Amino acid sequence: LLIDYAVGETAVPIFIHTFFKHISLSLTPAVLVIAAAIASLGLFAINSFLEVGLNWTWATTGQRMTFNLAADLFYKLQRFSLLYHSKHRVGDALNRLAEDTYCVYSLTADLLISPWQRGLTLATIGTVAWNMDPVLTMISMSVAPIMAVSSMYFAPRLKKRARLDREVRSQLTSFVHQTITVI
Repeated sequence: LLIDYAVGETAVPIFIHTFFKHISLSLTPAVLVIAAAIASLGLFAINSFLEVGLNWTWATTGQRMTFNLAADLFYKLQRFSLLYHSKHRVGDALNRLAEDTYCVYSLTADLLISPWQRGLTLATIGTVAWNMDPVLTMISMSVAPIMAVSSMYFAPRLKKRARLDREVRSQLTSFVHQTITVI
């Protein structure tokens, strides 16, 4: 609307002409610029409201799943014998309750939510980009398999680092628990 019709020399389509006739406005470049600005703000507001609603819904649902799993895990940990608890560090149990239960949230988001969201984004951007420049779109889309292969290449290293990070956090939590107990 802004580039093609307000600033450019392209003729305004009939449906835009009819719309502005219905609201009793003449089609001047200034009116088209203002209409483009209002439409842009309106689309931004709609997108923001949808984003807030989806994020809030997902946060409450994901947290509820995480807390339910943590409660179940806590119940199971309480049922273990004192011998089991004496052989395992407290920090490990606390990490399992506080961090490992979050895997339900992450797993659900990564397997159910993200593929749909990313697929819709890729389809939308791909369609718009294809209409603008098909050659450049093909070049940019051809990079996706390379990125997938590189993520598969680096995944084992990242998993190893994540496991080491979790073990260090568990040891640190145990140390903090021992220090607080001594105090």
